[in-house]
Amino acid sequence: MTSKPPVELGPWRQRARGLYDRLPTKWLITGVSAVLLGASALLGGLDDVPTPPTPQFEPGDRYEATQLTIQPESASLIDGFPEHGVTPAEGNRLLVVIATVENTWSDPVRIATGSTEPDSLVPVGIELAGEYRAPIDLIVFGDGTTVATVQPNVPVQVAYVWEVPAGSVADGDDVRFDVLDREYQGEARIYFGDRFSDFHVAGYVTFTVEDLGAGVSG
Repeated sequence: MTSKPPVELGPWRQRARGLYDRLPTKWLITGVSAVLLGASALLGGLDDVPTPPTPQFEPGDRYEATQLTIQPESASLIDGFPEHGVTPAEGNRLLVVIATVENTWSDPVRIATGSTEPDSLVPVGIELAGEYRAPIDLIVFGDGTTVATVQPNVPVQVAYVWEVPAGSVADGDDVRFDVLDREYQGEARIYFGDRFSDFHVAGYVTFTVEDLGAGVSG
């Protein structure tokens, strides 16, 4: 029986076959894997990974963050802190969260007040007076002094203060507060000190707000 002569490949096919033979095996494996991964994504294969739920804390729970350990304790509505120069605009009231904070870092930690973004605690789902969600003030509970920087290893009970329209929160309302954390990015090059960023929600606590009327002792 006469065997058939080998099939002659055209010039372009010969060049393509030559290039294929010279490709490293790991390139071929990577290419196939990419194709299979893309097909899996198109078919919904990557949608099966569940998103972990946000941890829920109870009032009084202590959360140890990267820089600042915080223990939110209670939330209330008051008319103002006139003895400390904190009085809301007409038609507004103050939403106050009492919390114990401790700086567990090696250097003093500044807590943002009156800024564009909060850095430790933020109310969720309610209307605030003004465009920012950081507290308008942070008052040391007990002596009434305003605090912006927390010294290392010194627990301080403070009042986080937000200004809210009078109708946005009422006595007995449940209000969620997100507890924020940040990531250590290393030592800063432009200015002295350590650098932190990537603020994210580490958990949340829900308080039943109590209306205390004229104010609280602090």
